[in-house]
Amino acid sequence: MKKTCQNIILFFAVLLLFACNDEFLNESLDVSDVGASMIIISPTWTAGDYMFSINGAGSADFEIVSKPHWLKVDSNTGTFINGMAIIHCEADVEPRFSELGIYADQMLVSVNDKKYAVPLYYITEGDPSVEVIKTLEVNYSGETKLKISNKGDGILVWDIVDMPEWLEVNLDGFVPMSVFLGRDADAYVPFTVNVEKAINSGLSGTIVLQTNDRNNLMIQVPVSVSLGSPRLSVGAYDSSVNFGRSGTSYYFNFTNGGSGLLVWHFENLPDWLSVSQQSGIYESNNYQGGVVFTCDRSKLNPGVNTATIYLESNDARTSSFAIDVTAQGAVN
Repeated sequence: MKKTCQNIILFFAVLLLFACNDEFLNESLDVSDVGASMIIISPTWTAGDYMFSINGAGSADFEIVSKPHWLKVDSNTGTFINGMAIIHCEADVEPRFSELGIYADQMLVSVNDKKYAVPLYYITEGDPSVEVIKTLEVNYSGETKLKISNKGDGILVWDIVDMPEWLEVNLDGFVPMSVFLGRDADAYVPFTVNVEKAINSGLSGTIVLQTNDRNNLMIQVPVSVSLGSPRLSVGAYDSSVNFGRSGTSYYFNFTNGGSGLLVWHFENLPDWLSVSQQSGIYESNNYQGGVVFTCDRSKLNPGVNTATIYLESNDARTSSFAIDVTAQGAVN
């Protein structure tokens, strides 16, 4: 399992775990505080970039003043940027840690004339085996949980390295230490949806998991958004709009009478017709809706002007509703 700086869940989950927590601190050392995140490493993983955070470090140079002999780093110096830093490192095999398990140690970092203890976790991982569903459908409201399981004889370490920008993890409902899973243990990742971003992105994407399962180092989980069962309802007399010889505005009423999110937009408007709202989203059972059409009479041709415009929506039964629009232009 090669660790990179792209990790999403693991880094921020352990940041929550260690923020404002000094229980890890070795009180016999002259240090100011414990780091706000930890480094997790195994001798079976190739060398890579590891990110760690120290509250209050800001943007400053740092020096590693102490570390376990089994931790190999390319350089003992580096730079914090907004409290975050990266080291390129790997772990040598430590005979004392030969049994299956997670072993704690620490690295001391000097920054801004202060010393900080950065927690290190050395993992003897065994032979974990990840199990995760092939696809995930998330509801537009509430939470949907992704289940990750370990069915092997070892310690599974997993992380999310990519996901759609419209998908968000509710860290308040996430158990940080579930990024480590023993045999037959499960983790649940609670997802919520930013609906507007999801609609603009086509309502589908991919979650990419990184694990230390040697047979499944990277797993792609297709994810889509369910908007429920919306129902487009249009007024009985609104299949046609007639501005006549002098009209300039017309109120067009439509609502969502279903139990899902209605996503709608207008298409094929002529240059002489505009609408107060081109597209939108209606909540379920929303009976307060509608737009105003405006006719620019200066753009009408002489005589009768006609156009068929369309109200497109995600209502499976009425995905496209045709509206005939007529306006009488001046006769020369």
